[in-house]
Amino acid sequence: MASLVGAAGAYCEVRWVEGGLLLKTARLALHPNDDAARVRSFAAEAFGIPLADLRVSGPGGEHVDDDDVCWPRDARGAAVVVAEEAPPDRPRPPRPVVTASGCEVRVRRPPDAGPFARLARGQRAKLHLVGRLVGGGGGVFEATRSLRARAPFEAEVGGGGVIAGLREALELLGLGAVADVRVPAAAAYGDNEVGKDGRTIRKRSPLDFEVHVVEVDGVACAAPGPPPRAALLEAFPPHRPQWIGRYALPGPLPEYVSFCAVAARAGGAARVGVDDVPGGALPLPARAPRPGWDGSRGAGDCGVYRDGFRRGWRAWGWDDLGGGPAGDARVLSKWRAPTLRTDTLRESPVFESSLREYVAYARAVERYDGACDVRKHASCPRCYLNGLPIFNVAPALRGDVDDRPAWLADDSETLMAAWDATVARAVGRPAAPDAADLADRSWSLTKVFVAPPGAITRLHYDNGHAHACAHAWLSMVKGRKLFVCFDPKDAEHLHAIPGDDGVTRNNSDVDPLAPDLDRFPGYERATPLVAVLEEGDTLLAPAGWWHYAVSLTASIMVMRNFWSADTNGTLWLADQRAAFAARVAALRDAQKKGADHARALGLDPASPEAKLLVQAHLDAANK
Repeated sequence: MASLVGAAGAYCEVRWVEGGLLLKTARLALHPNDDAARVRSFAAEAFGIPLADLRVSGPGGEHVDDDDVCWPRDARGAAVVVAEEAPPDRPRPPRPVVTASGCEVRVRRPPDAGPFARLARGQRAKLHLVGRLVGGGGGVFEATRSLRARAPFEAEVGGGGVIAGLREALELLGLGAVADVRVPAAAAYGDNEVGKDGRTIRKRSPLDFEVHVVEVDGVACAAPGPPPRAALLEAFPPHRPQWIGRYALPGPLPEYVSFCAVAARAGGAARVGVDDVPGGALPLPARAPRPGWDGSRGAGDCGVYRDGFRRGWRAWGWDDLGGGPAGDARVLSKWRAPTLRTDTLRESPVFESSLREYVAYARAVERYDGACDVRKHASCPRCYLNGLPIFNVAPALRGDVDDRPAWLADDSETLMAAWDATVARAVGRPAAPDAADLADRSWSLTKVFVAPPGAITRLHYDNGHAHACAHAWLSMVKGRKLFVCFDPKDAEHLHAIPGDDGVTRNNSDVDPLAPDLDRFPGYERATPLVAVLEEGDTLLAPAGWWHYAVSLTASIMVMRNFWSADTNGTLWLADQRAAFAARVAALRDAQKKGADHARALGLDPASPEAKLLVQAHLDAANK
């Protein structure tokens, strides 16, 4: 067998053979360090064979392991893998029902018995959905149990509001049914794109959906919880579970490749330390708690705090997170973090799983490839669960941590209450604060980050709002992480780019472990400040401080953004006022356009039709 690592223009010919007959071939372009696991995923996707039912071999029957980076060659010298389905005595997935538009509907759980065993046009249905790209790593673009309010999607059966293919599929399902639906491009968005320049869904993209009908006309299904994984997909290895590995994945990210090189020189990821960061890096100083900390001392406040921060916290283990009250919560993990608006879903896919499944995956990656060997990337990919608002997902966990130590000037909740009172007065509502809502919003600033070794947070600073950068503390609960920080005074050397709001330039493409000085001239004038956080350590970063992080082991970190009244809090209130004024102006403009539209149609301004038209303009502005 011959290695293809680093070969320019290398490809692998994948042949689908059944009963000794060649049915179909496909060609896969190979990237350096790809292994056979990627070829298996490609074959499963290209030929429609469940990955767990797929076995691969060389053209002469040679055995091929998932970790192999060498492939058999045929007489012409081409790399060849033969794909076959498992023997016929293996259980098979349900045969799909094909709709008029070509959608394939596979029912995994039959509907409940009763009057809603088959949906009918005009009924109101609530659905939990997971929508994925068929290509591009199976990136998740819709996940109702993980996104927004974690509420189901509502639709009228046979009505608008859903893509044509999914509308057809619903008419084959009933209350309680769980189904996998593959929608061809023509029955999805066709020649339309979703997201700027098709960054979410490109033109002519087929889509996959998991659909669970949880309610019809106010009647709930018998089993409303998340459905189990399909049994035929359980053969995936724990370090590449089916929620990641069911589709062909992109190649390794450049920042991961550079970290792997650093890890190799250090003797493994867990051995990487301060001295392994290039560019004249200095250690981030250790500091003691300062009563009234509000970030006003800048560089004098940024540092590692080892004492007095986590007093009163309940000790967390891996089982507390994955097996505790939040274990069944659906969560989204990312191929690249933070995700920017310029990223495409195909190149930076997002994955959906339960928290329990993600924790098991992160620990399995550490067992299988804790050293971060780039050659194992395809069979042991990295995705990162960053910024999970776990204390709102599972409020029972709030008693485990003290997220507002008394010596920190964390005035976030007070500022929120003051702003709520200002808005209430402006709109003529009672000014009494909603204590539960206020607590939820405050706890939403405290989040959990869970990672396998090698998961990376790209260089950025926490913005929070347009101008009011947030302070942040980041506390290691389990494992170890390397942080590279920069003073805001170095921002001019970091080549800032817009972040997730598309405006604030709080991100950078600079890789502190492998800075490209030709692409980023002037970076050499910045001073990296580096620390390895151990369990119990806390990094405290004043507003505007840049930071990059990479997990050296499987890790759990708790983080909170906050504002202090005498420093960034005044800017936070100014941002709220500006946003409120802009929103009021937009709604007034929408109301005027609606009234003008009604007059142009000759409608009486007091008529129900005119009021509905004005409301439609207001609804559009609210979106």
